[in-house]
Amino acid sequence: MALGLGLGAACSPSGGWETRSAEPAEIGAVPASRRTNSGGGDALARGRGIYQQQCLSCHGPSGKGDGPKASQCARDPSDLSSPAVTGKSDQVLFRKISDGRTPMPAFRKLLTEQERLDVIRYIRTLAP
Repeated sequence: MALGLGLGAACSPSGGWETRSAEPAEIGAVPASRRTNSGGGDALARGRGIYQQQCLSCHGPSGKGDGPKASQCARDPSDLSSPAVTGKSDQVLFRKISDGRTPMPAFRKLLTEQERLDVIRYIRTLAP
């Protein structure tokens, strides 16, 4: 997948995490069918499994940023159930997951595009 072109995380003046506006055309609007289905199986279950393997240690079982390794992070992990995260588009979350930001790794090479989309689908279930 060629999403690494000119993408990245940048700190905003307020200290938040923003992504650069340049994005390849294929991520402009992720069709619902690509968010939910690919090669059979349940996207939500796949996303939950990936989350448990890759994200839970820092973000915690409910996404609150209270995982067992959260205290070891140089920066507090985001609360994935908060309005600050749930209000972001799938495309923004996809870029953040793809690009990472220390201490969170860039998952572009660690997870396939579909796996990252499945994780986003699961993250959406963490909101109250």
